[in-house]
Amino acid sequence: MEILDGQVLFAYDSGRIYLDKDGARYLMSSAEAGGGSTGFLWADGDDTEIVKANMDEASNTYLIYLTALDEQSVPKIDSLILNSDGRFFRVTDANETYATGELIAVSGGGGGGGTVAVQDTYISYDTGTVDSGFTYIYGQSSFAKFTASSDVDSTVTLSFVITQAGQQIESFSERIDSGSTYNFDTARLPKGTDITITVRASSVNSIMGNNDSRTRRILDNISTVELGIAKNTSFNTTAIY
Repeated sequence: MEILDGQVLFAYDSGRIYLDKDGARYLMSSAEAGGGSTGFLWADGDDTEIVKANMDEASNTYLIYLTALDEQSVPKIDSLILNSDGRFFRVTDANETYATGELIAVSGGGGGGGTVAVQDTYISYDTGTVDSGFTYIYGQSSFAKFTASSDVDSTVTLSFVITQAGQQIESFSERIDSGSTYNFDTARLPKGTDITITVRASSVNSIMGNNDSRTRRILDNISTVELGIAKNTSFNTTAIY
């Protein structure tokens, strides 16, 4: 098989993992050796622990926080990190807080071309406007801000499901331009406690499902309270308060 720098190959018969680097092929891990070796690390990071190093969506450089690693120690340069979502990174720099890694191609041992496990759809929310545990005034407009973007499509669909105590109250979808923000009016929320807002992002050509943990946000323990004015019959106009 042709050597391509940055390519990772799996030999399914032997369980070995190889890395192509500087025109040569290196054995990184072997099932025969117990499944692990120096320079190969496992991670279970979400989109708060593995983030792009800059705003350029074409960039394959990521910051991988050490909290995402099973073995939370500073990795060596050229170590490989396999995240639980299938993405592979080669470490190019590291410190006590995070490692800088390049997202790299992954190929099977049969000689096929490389494919990259990508995060092509993104969703986030403004924690100043909405989060788990928030309380809103029932029936009064305020705006919870959700932002979604796609690497492969110009528009993204946001699907909302509102539940209370496990019962669905409302569901609806909105299509927005990639990279833009949708203002969810919290006046739509029911009165009371135990409210959950579930938001999913999807786009036509995305290879990520809208149930993927990276394209779904679940905000729970939300409450609304009703404000009103009522006559107080015990109020004493002659008393000093």
